[in-house]
Amino acid sequence: MALQGRGGPPQERQFYLRNRILGTLAVFKFIANHLERVPGRKNLIWVSGAFPDLRLPTHERHGEDFMDEVDSTVAL
Repeated sequence: MALQGRGGPPQERQFYLRNRILGTLAVFKFIANHLERVPGRKNLIWVSGAFPDLRLPTHERHGEDFMDEVDSTVAL
């Protein structure tokens, strides 16, 4: 049995990928909200081994579109 979307059935991979995307966006929102009271512009450098690809065909095939979530996160 595969864990965390590595191999396994497509539904399992989709589940873990969706959670990675939404989890990553939630962290960005948390950071933005935390730094909101600090005056001036802020720059965030995020170092990661990989970012979830929002353009994967699996999202389109399952009707998943995360661009609204991405836009609202960027606006923060």
